[in-house]
Amino acid sequence: MNRTDDTSPNILEVRDLKVHFPVHQSLLGNLFHPRKEYIHAVDGVSFNVRRNETIAVVGESGSGKTTLGRTLTLMVRPTGGKIFLEGQDVTELPAKAAQSFVRKKIQMIFQDPFSSLNPRKTVQQAIEVPLKLQRHTPHKERRVVELLELTGLPDSARFKYPHELSGGQRQRVVIARALAAEPQFLVADEPVSKLDLSIKAQIINLFLEIQKRMGLTIMFIAHDLRMAKHISSTVAVMYHGRIMEVAESQALFKNPLHPYTRALIKAIPTLDPERRKTKERENIKVQDISLVNPPKGCRYYKSCPSASEKCEHSPIDLKKAGENHWVACDL
Repeated sequence: MNRTDDTSPNILEVRDLKVHFPVHQSLLGNLFHPRKEYIHAVDGVSFNVRRNETIAVVGESGSGKTTLGRTLTLMVRPTGGKIFLEGQDVTELPAKAAQSFVRKKIQMIFQDPFSSLNPRKTVQQAIEVPLKLQRHTPHKERRVVELLELTGLPDSARFKYPHELSGGQRQRVVIARALAAEPQFLVADEPVSKLDLSIKAQIINLFLEIQKRMGLTIMFIAHDLRMAKHISSTVAVMYHGRIMEVAESQALFKNPLHPYTRALIKAIPTLDPERRKTKERENIKVQDISLVNPPKGCRYYKSCPSASEKCEHSPIDLKKAGENHWVACDL
């Protein structure tokens, strides 16, 4: 289905997206008919992203949020489902054409800025790579200077190598390189998790400034709910490959509907000694749920205090629970 004539306010629409990774073959007692098994890293995810908004995808390690981000950039090919980018179903395009189309629209920023940069290339050389692809050859040096200024780096940084920069400076270079490709959508995979606390706030504010100045759409992948609340207009909560709840940021924290979302919010640490004494705490346990053979029902049913037999056995999709608020829960 091609929707290039789409007039939707959404820049991205994801429908029933699946990413299954093959694991070792299990013989299961039959040497002649080995059975392939798959990890259901992303398993039926659907959501929209509006133009110029900042959406945060939050969840614990192993929830599938990084795989989701990599799939949107086609670094990982989906097993099933649809990805509409500006109305174009990129899953129907040939692999090379799809990657070329997506690369012009979306750029990804990774956790570790040091491993994201070639240690043998200077800052200028690193940023020039996407400029050459964009055919900015005659003015690429001037554009490098502009991008460094935009990301808060001095002109002298052009001639330095990654090992000569701090972690925060390296991440600024990575952001500048991503912006050089003139994307409309940034996917930032925990971009401040490797940085010192004092630097984290600077990089977060840089993203907010860039988003405002350039009208970009940004997806933040994070496990820190406090940061998600600060930076995003919308939050999607993932758990074991599925989205549990999607809502506008303020609404989600004011009125979380899914039991897992409530558990995450209750687990946010507080420095107030009085609140620490009186605040109800809910431990989030690592669930004994196989992503090779995931349950048909809710992935959170083993920990949910209100779970019923239906929660374990019946598929539960996202349902509208209010204005711009969806939850995968029947309760």
